[in-house]
Amino acid sequence: PVWGDLEVVRYVMPHTFSTTGQLTDEGQRLELVSLPITTDPDLGELLVELHPSLVSIMVESLEALEAVPYDDNVTKLSRFLANLESYLALKDLGIDIPGLESDLEALVKEGLRQLLAAQNFDGGWTWRKRLNYDESPSDPFITAYVLIGLQKADEAGFNFGEYSIDRGVESLFNQLSSPDQLESAWQLDQLAFEVYALHKRDIYLETYFDGLYARRSELNPWALALLSLSLEEIEGRTSRVTTLLSDLESRAVRSATGVNWESEGETSFLPGTPIFNTAAALYTLSQLDPASASVPLALQFLVKQRGAKDLWMSTFDSAWSVMAITSALQGTGDYQAEFEFSLGLNEMQIAEGTALGTQAPTGTTATVPLQSLYPNAPNALVIERGEGMGTLYYRADLNTYQAAATAKAIDRGIHLQRDYYVAGEGCPAAEDCRPIDSIKLNPEDPSQMITVAITAIVPHDMYHFILEDFTPAGTEILNEEFLTSQTLIES
Repeated sequence: PVWGDLEVVRYVMPHTFSTTGQLTDEGQRLELVSLPITTDPDLGELLVELHPSLVSIMVESLEALEAVPYDDNVTKLSRFLANLESYLALKDLGIDIPGLESDLEALVKEGLRQLLAAQNFDGGWTWRKRLNYDESPSDPFITAYVLIGLQKADEAGFNFGEYSIDRGVESLFNQLSSPDQLESAWQLDQLAFEVYALHKRDIYLETYFDGLYARRSELNPWALALLSLSLEEIEGRTSRVTTLLSDLESRAVRSATGVNWESEGETSFLPGTPIFNTAAALYTLSQLDPASASVPLALQFLVKQRGAKDLWMSTFDSAWSVMAITSALQGTGDYQAEFEFSLGLNEMQIAEGTALGTQAPTGTTATVPLQSLYPNAPNALVIERGEGMGTLYYRADLNTYQAAATAKAIDRGIHLQRDYYVAGEGCPAAEDCRPIDSIKLNPEDPSQMITVAITAIVPHDMYHFILEDFTPAGTEILNEEFLTSQTLIES
């Protein structure tokens, strides 16, 4: 056209291939990068990040957590806890990153405001604060999680009064179950989490400690770790704490990717992933046994599991991973790294940097378009670390695209199916229902309704499941609050 080129839009499927690693000594590491056969050579890039310290990984993860759009209480608390732990660690270690301390302080205060506003009339918290006043009973697990954050903020000097904490403590304490009355492992895990949230209050918890310790073999690793922390603060380094730490170490899974912990029994609540188990174990060992050989290997595992968007599997996993990394940062002295490093691709240097001790450590990023890579031969990516103390962490993401028409659907354990029906015909329940893939506006009935049916098939029980769907082009949502929508749930 006379006004210039007309862009042609093609639908493509993104696919990212990643690798991570670390260099603890002077030397080189070779990573070979080959392009998949189905990749569009005109789209995509190779993105490489080099981090001379855990501090830069921590900062990037904090920024990524702030970008998460969900506003449920677990997500709010996860952001809040990660920001708070990082704020305290940077102050304690004397690391000055211009503007970061004040930004974190402001984020912590805003997080406090949101969490206090979400408190229920009964003193506890639920998954999400409802817009009306018909509140569901408070959830003990989420109440415990929020109390952990509020108490840490109170200890850090953020003044907001004890009234909210006292109400939350009373609500949670009244819902505690005796350990000898619990049958399932997940119930014991939840009790350990609740006791961890209450152990710093002036409350009699000895019966619960005794009961949990007696049944410690039934606890999953993350609950065992938090029970260790609770007892250490109450009793000091006693034989019970030593035994719990020994049990925790014995359950470690060792592999070529480091050390991790996995749930061994039934897990019916939000935590339970290998990431959270490992984060909780690392968070505990970094404080109670920082010289443990498992600490650097668990750290290696967590750093490797970080996704391409600087987060882990969920906001919950991400918060505890940041907290564990922050705790390890304090215990290992990683922030004092001093060495030079560089990055080469096919015998050409494309990035370099220097770790300068406690001066604000920042990561180095290099981006190479796919057109600059060999399409039919391996590309040599060389990471080099010079002499000095510290660890160089690296991550390489090959971001590729292929034609959507030939791409296969991604299946990561949750199967989703969306169907559209003309409303008012008894669908989707009626036997003769047939989904539609298009519809024309009826001039005589401009308010024609469409029913959207989403089917989710999951491999096991899930709690607090979030599903995000998008509005079809040319339609509007009748009720954005979904207070009158139809929900069909089959177990």
